[in-house]
Amino acid sequence: MNYYLTLEAPWQWAMVNPKGDLMDQGTYADFDQIKVPQQVSQVIGVVPGEYVTTRDVMVPGRRRSNVEAALPYALEESLTEEVEALHFTLLRWKPGEAATVAIVSRARLAQWVDEFSELDISFDRIVPGYLLLPLHEDNTLTVCPVPSGPIYVRSSELAGFAMEQDFFPYWLDSEDLEGKSLAVADLELTRSLGSSSEMKASHWDIGSHIGDWLKVAAETETLSAVSLLHGEFQPVHKSRNYRPLKIAAMCSAFAVVLMSLSMVRELQQLRQEEKQVDDSTLKLFTTNFPNEPFLGRPRFQVESLLSQRQGGGQNDFQRLLHVTTGVLTTHGGKIEEVNFRDQALTVLCTVKGLSVLDNIQQSLQQQSDVTAELLSSGARDNEITGRFRVTRG
Repeated sequence: MNYYLTLEAPWQWAMVNPKGDLMDQGTYADFDQIKVPQQVSQVIGVVPGEYVTTRDVMVPGRRRSNVEAALPYALEESLTEEVEALHFTLLRWKPGEAATVAIVSRARLAQWVDEFSELDISFDRIVPGYLLLPLHEDNTLTVCPVPSGPIYVRSSELAGFAMEQDFFPYWLDSEDLEGKSLAVADLELTRSLGSSSEMKASHWDIGSHIGDWLKVAAETETLSAVSLLHGEFQPVHKSRNYRPLKIAAMCSAFAVVLMSLSMVRELQQLRQEEKQVDDSTLKLFTTNFPNEPFLGRPRFQVESLLSQRQGGGQNDFQRLLHVTTGVLTTHGGKIEEVNFRDQALTVLCTVKGLSVLDNIQQSLQQQSDVTAELLSSGARDNEITGRFRVTRG
């Protein structure tokens, strides 16, 4: 069931089934008497039309979010209030077409939401009252005086406005109504208008209660998607409406917690196994090479030293490594990888600039018994890398 409720006195209400048929309607005499029935699935607040203005405006943009952000600035010059004090809702938009916008006071909208929250009532949607007026199939405009209130006018599915009853004659004189017709809900007002060559006024008895309007014509599919509540006013739905979703969310959260605990435990086991592997590697390294002073990168050290022993060039390795390390340290280089094979030492290092690689190569060439060759250079993680091949000269 959908439950429509006006947000200011007199507090009219109407209950409509999912097919759009009016089931019941009424009026609350006092604010404290307002109560939403349990079987209601959606609560729609109906605000007085005089507080909401609808406009059509061209806003360039291909994305809805960009158009929504530009709306206040596109309308700024035509507004009498500061844009910061207003809340803008994009009712209808297609790229390349005029956007339909609803404008309401930000403070007023917050006041309505806060007032009804004291009754534990939260709204799924809020719409201006004049958009609930039915549209006559043979008439251009629907006109309906609200008892002790303004006159509502609805001109299209998403367009309408409200005006003071005293202002209505001036609006008729200023508006271009040639060839248009008015469907007027009030018989006396219809008679006072009469008929002229410019426009035609006919009586259409649709009542003055929101339930009467919904009985004549239920909300269309387009209008059912309209709401002033978005952005900072995004509705917080009642738990009774979304209990199944909350249960599903709680189950999902519980599953995530269990999975996280399992992953933490598995991570601890992997770290323990990694430590055991590191300890075993270090023990194997120190057992086979007890006098080796370099213990930073066991894998490359073992590969290099094994290659050195297989090639019978232990003295060459130590000499080349000693010379290369000294030169790199002098020029601020950092050794990343060392490999010794076929009597040649290959060193991967990182430096601060390409020119440093040239300086390193020149310094190595100046050594009396060393020949150096720059095999490659590149950039990695905001650093310059160079790979040198150093042999005995």
